[in-house]
Order: sequence, then structure tokens, then C-alpha cells
Amino acid sequence: GVGVATKLRHGRPAPIATIRLISATGGSAHATATLRTTAAGLDISMTVTDLAPSPPGTMYTCWLVAGDDTLSHPDRVSVGSFVIRQPDRSVTVHWTTAAELSHFPHLGVTTEPDNGNPSHQGPKVLTAA
Repeated sequence: GVGVATKLRHGRPAPIATIRLISATGGSAHATATLRTTAAGLDISMTVTDLAPSPPGTMYTCWLVAGDDTLSHPDRVSVGSFVIRQPDRSVTVHWTTAAELSHFPHLGVTTEPDNGNPSHQGPKVLTAA
């Protein structure tokens, strides 16, 4: 009971950043990610709106990306994946990562094949506004 009372009294940590994402292709898809520091690491809550359902055999992957990231020299870490199902075009997801926001200050979403390869392979669908 003490732990629950303490959690309710203190609530969630204050956000350290809010990141808006927009469609990388000019469409209507967008997202808002709220980042908080917790004892376990960086907590990311993201609500995605109006994103097309995941094509068969794919998933959407959210990345924290360093400023020097390029296709030939990737400097990014996946924080999690999600799918959008028909007829829904929105979802809210939550992840915790040990990645340091000071090294990976950018956030993006790509479409990735569901093939077990953890590397970035697919096109960018959401990018920071």
C-alpha cells in the first residue's frame, strides 16, 4: 500500500521533451511523443494518428537517431515496433529504453520488413516536425 500511495501522490515524472512528428511523404499522418526520465531509463509514450495500416509482412519501427546518422553510417537505436490494423489508423504505444537522449536527440518512424533483421531497412514514414 505504501508504494501505491507514494506513486499516486507523486504521479508520473514531468516530461523532459515533447516531439511532434509529421508524415515524411507529405500525407496526413502525424504523431506526438512525450519523453520522461524514469529510474528504468527514458520512457517514451507516442500517439500516432492517421497512419496507413501496416502492409503485410511489415511493422512500423520507432528510432532514436543521433545527429550524425546517415544511411552509410547509421547511428540510431530502435526503441520499439508497432502495427496499425484495419480499420484503425491510430495507436498509442509506450516504450522504455536505456538510450541517452543527449546522444540520440531525434525521433523517427520507418516501415520495416518483419524478417528478424534489426537493422534499418525500410523507408521513413514519420519525421520530427
